[in-house]
Amino acid sequence: MADVLLPDDPTVPVDPITPVDPVAPVDPVTPADPAAQANWYDQYKEHPVLKDSIKTLDRYKTVDDALIDLNQKNKTLSGKLVDIPAEGADTETVGKFLNDVRSKLPEQYKVPETADGYNLSATIPGENGEGEIPIPVNDSSLKEIQIACHKCNIDNETFNNLVKEVFSAQANAPARATQQIKDWLVTESKVNNNTPSYDEFKNTVNSEYKTWPDELRDAAKDIPNETLARVIHHYAKQNGEYKFPDNTNSTSTKKTLLEINDEISVLMRDPDYIRESQMCKGTKWDKHAALVEERKKMQRGEK
Repeated sequence: MADVLLPDDPTVPVDPITPVDPVAPVDPVTPADPAAQANWYDQYKEHPVLKDSIKTLDRYKTVDDALIDLNQKNKTLSGKLVDIPAEGADTETVGKFLNDVRSKLPEQYKVPETADGYNLSATIPGENGEGEIPIPVNDSSLKEIQIACHKCNIDNETFNNLVKEVFSAQANAPARATQQIKDWLVTESKVNNNTPSYDEFKNTVNSEYKTWPDELRDAAKDIPNETLARVIHHYAKQNGEYKFPDNTNSTSTKKTLLEINDEISVLMRDPDYIRESQMCKGTKWDKHAALVEERKKMQRGEK
């Protein structure tokens, strides 16, 4: 006998069936195309604000890189370090602000509280270029640099760079001065048959310098070495402590330009000339005029 399909018993409750929405299809994730992001910032080339910053944006490969960096910078800038004084703030407020800023700087960028607080860390190559050694700078020079830097509110790193420059100048000055003096003597020898050799020149300068009082040495200490040596040599000749040796091979009796200048210098220190110059007449006055005229002719190349 065939089964009979009976209808459901209406007395048995049945839970209502909730219809299920069909699931929308999800597109597969497509990886970013590197070529498409290579110049992602090109769209901002005409932007009224960003167009001048395209080179800055160029450093970021993707938009994500740019946003991450922007977020980091925002965090950094949002952390206020010190209160910037308002315009017209008093000296005490500005001073406190500067001290606060300096306290947060690395040690090499700080200005010490006193001149002797500078830390000399500058070095130079050792012998044969092996290793580094502390700069053997002159103590008196070092003290002067420390005082000057502190007055000018200079930080420790700049101080060390300055010490390097001073040491280099001190180390190279003797050789440079020697060469310049030798070059000058070569030039002088072309117009003066009695020009001394470098050794004669050096001995004269050293002998004369020993006779100078301390106040004169102090006044001349800032003159470049080669110029100072020539000044000292000039003083030695004026004082009659040194005479150029006669050149027996010279047949010329004509005065050189250097000799004329020396005569004029000596004459202008003569009390008789000084007195006669006030009246514009006299023997010494006439001699001075003749020497000046002779010098002019020589400078013009006249015989």
